[in-house]
Amino acid sequence: MKLILNPVFQFLCRAVLGGVFLWASVSKIADPAAFAQSIVNYKIVTAPVWVNLAAVILPWVELTAGILLILNVWSRGAWVILTGLVLVFSVLIATTMVRGIDIACGCFGSSETSRVGLGLLLRDLALLVPAALVFLKFRAQDAAAVPAAPAAVPEEVPAS
Repeated sequence: MKLILNPVFQFLCRAVLGGVFLWASVSKIADPAAFAQSIVNYKIVTAPVWVNLAAVILPWVELTAGILLILNVWSRGAWVILTGLVLVFSVLIATTMVRGIDIACGCFGSSETSRVGLGLLLRDLALLVPAALVFLKFRAQDAAAVPAAPAAVPEEVPAS
């Protein structure tokens, strides 16, 4: 537990989780049209207005939350967003596999060639390891912030 609470170790965990999303956001921000096509390829959201909205907003959410987590600013909120995205993306990958759709991930923009499959799902789920370690630090901080209950003071018994 001592290692998990170590500030350097915690920074590394935040840097891994936040850094992945930071890196993933850059090419999506640079080419939102290609990212929009990646979204369409998953065949979950097809209405152009929602696809375009997601293609424009999601990379900025990834970028902002990634930076905030790395810098340890509003880190709990950033952690919730990024961990939620890992879970949503994992479900998206799994459902795409089940439906038998063979597409490129699009996780890091149009230049990525990784195909949706078990390897990609495991890579995505591996991000839950640093996320869980950051969560354990939050839990330890919460436990330390709760004041200890005062010791019970016995009542005086009146003399008879």
